[in-house]
Amino acid sequence: MQPGVATFTRVCSYDRAGYGWSDSGPLPRTSERIVGELHTLLVKAGISGPFVLVGHSFGGLNMRLYANIYPQDVAGLVLVDASHENDPTARAAIQNGQQQLSTCQRLAPFGLVRLFGLLNSFLSPYPVAVQPQVKAHLYQTRFCGTWYDESAGWDQSTTQVRIARTQHSLGNLPLVILTHGKDLDASWQTLQNDLATLSSKSTHIIARQSGHGIMFDQPDLVIAAIKQVVS
Repeated sequence: MQPGVATFTRVCSYDRAGYGWSDSGPLPRTSERIVGELHTLLVKAGISGPFVLVGHSFGGLNMRLYANIYPQDVAGLVLVDASHENDPTARAAIQNGQQQLSTCQRLAPFGLVRLFGLLNSFLSPYPVAVQPQVKAHLYQTRFCGTWYDESAGWDQSTTQVRIARTQHSLGNLPLVILTHGKDLDASWQTLQNDLATLSSKSTHIIARQSGHGIMFDQPDLVIAAIKQVVS
């Protein structure tokens, strides 16, 4: 997807602290801290705005907070099946997964997570061509620990976004909401509809052929959404 976006604008992507090849960051791993680290990264790298921010899932929550804290740096937002601060299903899933992540965190330094393929189930949504890279990402020893720490900070993160929403409006900031269409349940659609009310200049698109990973199932939709906001 990134090469497609690069045909019409400069595009930058990064690994949050503790993922990929980024060093681990200090606790707590909340949206506010993640946003602060991204801002510092952009400043230190000499990459000046205004930016079109693109965030998927939890990343969408972070990009919204970035737009609230640094509005002068943001030209628009694309939220790709983004998390919502009032989603009880996500909170329950995170709480239920904490024990498994804790176990994974303890086993990972001994290579047992990779040996027994304990995270292989997460590979199936990805295209076959990129699965080796994703697998290398998943089986880094700090991956489960980072995921655990971000999960542990979920309540703080959602509170931060909730407060920022009441204090700072997006106004008429260009905003595109992309929502998965496969097995779309009413509660998720309601939350996504709410995201579309964040700006008076928003577009809400249902990706009919996509699950949660819209950027893999229908990458052209994401590219077109970014182009729309850039334009």
